[in-house]
Amino acid sequence: MPTPRRWLANMIKLVVLSALFVLLINVQGWYWQVLTLLAAGLSYPLLLQPVNLNLARPYIPQAVAAAKRQSDIVVNEAEHH
Repeated sequence: MPTPRRWLANMIKLVVLSALFVLLINVQGWYWQVLTLLAAGLSYPLLLQPVNLNLARPYIPQAVAAAKRQSDIVVNEAEHH
């Protein structure tokens, strides 16, 4: 993913995380704060992975092709040795 697009993804994730932690600040009681912080940490991939995948979608075929080429080079080198 190009740098500007990666920067955009990181800014979107920062906004989502900031909003989440602002909501967590308002939770009353240590027990509930720890519980909601744990739930937020566990849901982190569910909230933010779709952002990365959607922004990276146009570049996935290029990455797959590059990985296949690299894999073919490694296999060919191993067969010749």
